[in-house]
Amino acid sequence: QLADTVGSAFAAWRDAKEIGRAAVRGLEAEQAAEKAAEAAEEVGRLRTNLDTASAELAEARREADQAKAAHAAAAEEAEIATKSSASARHDLSAATAELAELRRVADEAKAAHATAVEEAREIEQGSTSMRSDLDAAVSELAELRHVADQA
Repeated sequence: QLADTVGSAFAAWRDAKEIGRAAVRGLEAEQAAEKAAEAAEEVGRLRTNLDTASAELAEARREADQAKAAHAAAAEEAEIATKSSASARHDLSAATAELAELRRVADEAKAAHATAVEEAREIEQGSTSMRSDLDAAVSELAELRHVADQA
């Protein structure tokens, strides 16, 4: 649009120049003035169009700059999100490994507990058996004392 406007302005200037030459060659002054006024109006319209096109171009540049800034911000956020995601994956992997280790330790602790419970039962059974043997020995000793006392 800017190029069209500049082209039209140039054509209007050329027309105005031609009008001026025609007036010099002897055309009627009134016709020359009319054509000059029309040319001046056309130049005014073209100048307005040029100003409008310049304003639109400036606005388009501002919008392009804003779009570039938004794109840069989005790219930065995407990079941060990618790094955050990688960090989260690493943390998840570490937590999974730690969980597996804790499960292994818990399984070992359960096995150790089961073994300790079994050993405690065996000790209790052995203790019960020893008590019985001790009670029998005490009874036998009491009986032997009784026999010794009578003798």
